[in-house]
Amino acid sequence: MIFKLNGKDVNDFNDVADTLRAGNGYGHAYMVDLRNLTGWKKLSGNIRKEISSSLYAVGVGHLPQELPGNQNEEVRLYALDSRIGEIVAAVLSPSYRGDTLLQDLVADSSDAGGKLKRIRQILNSPHG
Repeated sequence: MIFKLNGKDVNDFNDVADTLRAGNGYGHAYMVDLRNLTGWKKLSGNIRKEISSSLYAVGVGHLPQELPGNQNEEVRLYALDSRIGEIVAAVLSPSYRGDTLLQDLVADSSDAGGKLKRIRQILNSPHG
């Protein structure tokens, strides 16, 4: 085991994807743990690009969109095909379909302001 994600052991990028999909599609990890999945000892720009590519290859997105260079920083991970993945895509890549999704999310909620506040927290806070 390299690290735990949502209480599950993670040994490779496929485990990250499987763990997210088995749960609510969302989790967080430290950059050092993601770096360790690559087998590298440093966290250079090229290694961060490799991490990002490896995550996207298994259907996992991350926030911030540009991974930080500090190994002690926490990042948010989400399954691209999850509900939260759809919401993140709607916010980060505006489209008619995304607008409809966000409007429906708000319309379906009696606590629309609270949900939108939570989405903003997830997208903007390192501690979502």
